[in-house]
Amino acid sequence: MKRRPSHNPAIFDQYIQYDGLEGEGFRIAQSHNSTDIYIVDDYGGWVDKELNYYDRDGEPAGYFDKDYNFYDMQGYRIPGGYKGGKSIEREIKKKQKYLDSVPDNSKQKFVVEIQNLPPNTVPIQIVNYILERCDLKQSEIEECKKVQRQSTKGYVVVTGAEKAQKLLVLEGRKFRLQEKDGKFISNDIQIFVREAKFNNGRQFSDYPNNSKNNQQVEQDDDGQYKIAFDNLDSKKTNQELINWIVGQTNCSANEIELKRPNQKTSGEVLFLNENLMYLVLKQNGRQFGDSRITFKQITKQ
Repeated sequence: MKRRPSHNPAIFDQYIQYDGLEGEGFRIAQSHNSTDIYIVDDYGGWVDKELNYYDRDGEPAGYFDKDYNFYDMQGYRIPGGYKGGKSIEREIKKKQKYLDSVPDNSKQKFVVEIQNLPPNTVPIQIVNYILERCDLKQSEIEECKKVQRQSTKGYVVVTGAEKAQKLLVLEGRKFRLQEKDGKFISNDIQIFVREAKFNNGRQFSDYPNNSKNNQQVEQDDDGQYKIAFDNLDSKKTNQELINWIVGQTNCSANEIELKRPNQKTSGEVLFLNENLMYLVLKQNGRQFGDSRITFKQITKQ
């Protein structure tokens, strides 16, 4: 027999924010128990000690029974649990309607833009986030990049409205990123879907300000990605630079090739992996030896 919900929103009026390995959340300010912590889910909601569920605004939004089946406030069981509230569902339905309106959508390519990302996010983190939360395979993600000069925006490309629709479940969910100092950045992301119109099969041409963003990453004849470095400490050897990159990115040394003629303070680094290239670009301006090394992406004009 289903129990009756017993929400009490007033007890959460005053709280202290919490951010730890378990996740992001809070504890009640008047509680003297420092372990009395409530972790919020990807939709910003939480469950109290009586298994009542509250949405991101602190309003009663359902409850769980002892077997953790979820029920809405009218007592109807909801398979799969809470799905983000009416506002998120409204956004998803609008985008589903758009996808349904695209003719021959099993072959159409779609650009799925992800906004409000933590600024330091790199493409491989976006891919991993998608694979953990969506029913998509890595091979189905045809392209994933950050938008140049807009550090909180990225995009992925998929073929077929069915695959694009799978990404809609990310709408309003938190993209959680742990920094090197152990602190977390957590933002509620937004999803935007559009048909892809490609220029040379690489960049989509209907992106806002595409005259600035319609550059392509430089690859050599062997398909390697390369970036330029400068201001290297002249006392550092090539192997020391490779070891430093390995330590900063957790890659292996055989994934990197260095071009530095005559031990100059500048040169190029080559990668087979585009995502590794972006991880190295994140090290721009970091102290290495007696100077702050700089990295710059080489692009086709």
